[in-house]
Amino acid sequence: MPRRRKSSRPILIALGLLLLLGLGVVVGGAAWLRGFLRGESFHRLVSQMTAARLGVDGEFLPLRWNGSAVHSDGFAGQGEPGRAVESIRADQIHAEIALRAVLDGVWRVENFGAERLRLVLRPSGGDSGGLSPVPPPFPSPGSSPGSSPGSSPESAAALGWWSSLLPRRFELPGARIHSLDIAWGGASPGSATGIRAQLRPEGTAWDLLGENGTLTVGEFPSLQIAQARARWQAPRLHVLELALKDGPQGRVGVSGIVGPDAAFEIRADVAAVPVTRWLPPGWRTRLTGDVFGEMHLRRAAAPAPISQQGKLRIEGAQLADLKVLDTIARYTRTDRFRNPLFQRIAGNYTLEGGILDVRGFEAESPGLIRIEGAFTLNRGNIDGDFQVGLTSASLRWLPGAEKRVFTVARGGYLWSPMKVTGPLDAPREDLSPRLAAAAPEAMIEELRDAAGGAEGVLREGVGGLLDILLPPVK
Repeated sequence: MPRRRKSSRPILIALGLLLLLGLGVVVGGAAWLRGFLRGESFHRLVSQMTAARLGVDGEFLPLRWNGSAVHSDGFAGQGEPGRAVESIRADQIHAEIALRAVLDGVWRVENFGAERLRLVLRPSGGDSGGLSPVPPPFPSPGSSPGSSPGSSPESAAALGWWSSLLPRRFELPGARIHSLDIAWGGASPGSATGIRAQLRPEGTAWDLLGENGTLTVGEFPSLQIAQARARWQAPRLHVLELALKDGPQGRVGVSGIVGPDAAFEIRADVAAVPVTRWLPPGWRTRLTGDVFGEMHLRRAAAPAPISQQGKLRIEGAQLADLKVLDTIARYTRTDRFRNPLFQRIAGNYTLEGGILDVRGFEAESPGLIRIEGAFTLNRGNIDGDFQVGLTSASLRWLPGAEKRVFTVARGGYLWSPMKVTGPLDAPREDLSPRLAAAAPEAMIEELRDAAGGAEGVLREGVGGLLDILLPPVK
């Protein structure tokens, strides 16, 4: 028995030495890793890795560590030619490195966030308004070794033999941005600012969840962002849901796909959006109401023009300060015509190459007036053909109107054609002159039949009488 104890003693000593050696390696390796993470080499590597993924030339401000948590005051970069990102700036960045994952050969960044991230996107194709190709915002959890620090020849040369000890994969389970700002140029410059955003990996794709913020495109009014859901699946951005607000009740829902070469297909559903803010300045006091309907926007690829079509209607619409309505109001002695309340104004439209074409236009104030027709708007000029319907009761004060102007009876109205042309802010129409001419001609005809001649005297007398009974057309 004593001999057995002596023979086992060297084994126990060896095991103890191996245990101490293992602990020394672990402790030493942990100390070396902490030193490496806090050194300039890691700072340079993580800057190079981030800049490469974003397609920019940039770096982080100095990294500050507290245990496994790291903080930087910011990251700034300028975009490389041909990439979507023209410039990027992130402020107050924080994250944690999962040190246990390093033993598995993975750089795992947890609780990544930034107080503010501002992206300026570069348009491609001159004024096409599209975006040049863009890589995923972050490598996916299953990214290849080539995207990890220490895998490039430059990184390996900088680290020497250390590069063989570094992880070969990079994982980012998600990211939170307190305030995301995106700006872009091109034919329709705009911005989306103040978005509270969250990024999550989904297979080889990345999902974006956002809320709050403001969207501005071109000269259109700004809209408030209620919620946004999108998926980046290279090379396409899928807009799953973009819920926008305009005023207390107005809502706009957007969905669609944006692909390479600035190609896109977008659908927008509009509900209770106040029309006034979207009108040219000269019409903002003339038309009020809430817009409902749907719009489809499409472009095959830049620099092809954007085509748009849809169906829109304005409910509770009110028109004012229109010459033809003022004329009808004076001649019919009905003030309701000056600013009638329309139950709805509706039409189907296409917009391509800057030319707006509206078909199936209809507007009705029940029991008062109905307007039907079509028109084209090109470079601020309107060219339209309409049918105007009035009730027979409205025409009782206008001699000759039923026989000479409103000659067709249909659907409870008497109808007359009307041509509208000229600048949209001051259009010309041909109905008012025909109304002005109809009354004296009708009275002259009736009196001539009764008097049996003396047409010249009758014309002078009727003209004076009408000047008293009916206001002149201005």
